[in-house]
Amino acid sequence: MSITPFYDWYPKEPAENLRWRRRVRERAMVDLRFRHGLYDACMEDVLFFMAFGCWAFDPRAKEKVKPFIPWPHQESVFLAMDRAIDESEASERPLDVILDKSRAQGGTFGYLWIDLRRWLRDPMFSAGYVTRNEMLVDSATDADTLFWKLAWGIGRLPWWMLPAGFDMKKHRSLSAHSILNPANGATLVGYSAGQDVGAGGRKTVFTVDEAGARDFVSGGKDEAIQESLHDVSNCIRMVSARYVDSGVFHNACEDREHGGIHLVLDWKENPVHGLNSYVVRGGRAEAVKAEERPLPSFAATNGIARAAGAATSRPTPVIAPMTTVSAPRSASR
Repeated sequence: MSITPFYDWYPKEPAENLRWRRRVRERAMVDLRFRHGLYDACMEDVLFFMAFGCWAFDPRAKEKVKPFIPWPHQESVFLAMDRAIDESEASERPLDVILDKSRAQGGTFGYLWIDLRRWLRDPMFSAGYVTRNEMLVDSATDADTLFWKLAWGIGRLPWWMLPAGFDMKKHRSLSAHSILNPANGATLVGYSAGQDVGAGGRKTVFTVDEAGARDFVSGGKDEAIQESLHDVSNCIRMVSARYVDSGVFHNACEDREHGGIHLVLDWKENPVHGLNSYVVRGGRAEAVKAEERPLPSFAATNGIARAAGAATSRPTPVIAPMTTVSAPRSASR
């Protein structure tokens, strides 16, 4: 059984996916009915939207731009993040999401493309973003910033998916860190990491990017931001790797007693990064996957251990997606 309505319609292998994208885009140029069907599939199925219209950029790689096709360990995470927005809107009650991720697992592109689809589709949708400093929120030239990624992703969509009347030069504001959909009033808005971030505003979903970073934790900035956001949105995402063993994000990840959604993107579940990989336990290298044991003799004798993509030296806790853990909310809510 398919996990989403159009899951079986798109190729999962990158080269075949690229060929498929080219075929369907060419047909959509001349077949209006097919184009409408393709658009409707993207708006109904977030994984299909990603696999058809979204991309990933990594300047370290030989092929720096690749089709964004969710890996199996990402699929349930992205679906849960998307579903949390629906559930928080329907209940009009807080439903916070913690994304506890290893680095280089596509978590940032994942939540950006989830929000981009809703920006295209949902009238008056509004997403807010804050990261550890303002320089990482928006830039016309810095690919590390959130809004460079959003603008880049919008620019790579087929023209017929863009909102009527949309002009990036007109509807993106670098000074206000915002992108407006002129057809339905939806907005994507970035904020600097100040004490009163988002205060006075209202958002459908608000993401605290790299919530566990030292810049957030030092001086209690993470606590101030969380307090400021508690009336801004019913769906607050905290997305981060485990940088330090303290702070709001770390404590939320470790707390199993409160309602919410705790999701994990673990490098060990990645079909590429987890292949032939080892962790060190008790001074000995141990294969991550049982089928890859025993450890090859050359590695055992030379003490070689490879932990591809690990965010820190401490092992990432293995927690099944949808384990109930929440970010702390103000007692007034």
